[in-house]
Amino acid sequence: MNIRTLGALVGAWTLLAPLAAAQPLAPPTPPSDQTLVTVLSQPSDVRLSFRGPMAYAGTTPLELPMSLVGRFSVHVAGRGIAGTQGVLVLPSGGQPPVLSSEPPGMSAGLLLRALNAPGIPDITARRTMRGMLFSLAGAGGIAGGLKDHIQYRDRLDEFGPYAAARATDERRARKYWAQYVGAVWAASAVDYMIRPRMDLRESSPTRVTLTVPTVSRRDVLWRSLLVPGAGQTYANRNSRGALWLGASLAAGAGLVIANARVDRTQTNVNWTRTLIDSAGPSERPELQRLLEVQKNDLQEDTDARRGFGLALAALWAANFIDAAIMTISEPGAKPARLQASVPIGPDGAAVSLRYRF
Repeated sequence: MNIRTLGALVGAWTLLAPLAAAQPLAPPTPPSDQTLVTVLSQPSDVRLSFRGPMAYAGTTPLELPMSLVGRFSVHVAGRGIAGTQGVLVLPSGGQPPVLSSEPPGMSAGLLLRALNAPGIPDITARRTMRGMLFSLAGAGGIAGGLKDHIQYRDRLDEFGPYAAARATDERRARKYWAQYVGAVWAASAVDYMIRPRMDLRESSPTRVTLTVPTVSRRDVLWRSLLVPGAGQTYANRNSRGALWLGASLAAGAGLVIANARVDRTQTNVNWTRTLIDSAGPSERPELQRLLEVQKNDLQEDTDARRGFGLALAALWAANFIDAAIMTISEPGAKPARLQASVPIGPDGAAVSLRYRF
């Protein structure tokens, strides 16, 4: 290379270098978090509410940003849709969502969760009113059983045939409360197993299809036949379902109390009759008057027991009739063409608009 050629190259570099330095470098494209996951449902046009690391809500088809990552409790609502709750896991890294809650149908996991303490399964499934009623009934039954157990232990420390008879009454009362708690526990488990549950029909990194149960008269009826108020709650009549359940649980507790009172009063009547047989002429008139009072008390307690039993049967039947005649789907307007949702993310609230053509 001669000196003239080298000089030309140096001159060209001198002229072009400032121009190259003046051109700004294009910044690297940041990773986008606006990639959407489309959530569909069968049937369509249902409202989904996501609760977890952040809150998000909207009507299907619903588009979720990839920033919505984690474990979410999903509540489904809509006209003609059973109030359904499930748990959906939205993983990061482009992985398809996973349904963490129990799908429809029986399974060992469903049975284990249903056998939790009375009311706890319903509370975890966001059926708070029914769960609290089961929990209160179970706790009340345990408290009643503990009280009768303490009285039973006290009677064992006493001597004589009368104390032995009263100890038998307290043992029976304890057994009645144990049966009541067992019935409440079983009803709570059945109530959880027959609740509406969603299913994951399709799952991919960009598309999810949820299958949610719809309300039908048949589904409402057989649920109300199993557990009072279960059909009403299935049809989104939560207060109505809680009323039937609470009344039935109260009638059952009253039946237990009345049954224990009948046993105790019957023991008093039997014991007074024994005293009359062995009493002298001066003691018999007073004992006869006491026996008449005790017989009246026994008749009242027997009538109360019969009344609570009839009330429980009548409530169960009325609950079934109510499920057969109530309106299970309120008339609703056609979905609006323009729909808005307000998702809340880590950057604050946003507004999402969707126009239906």
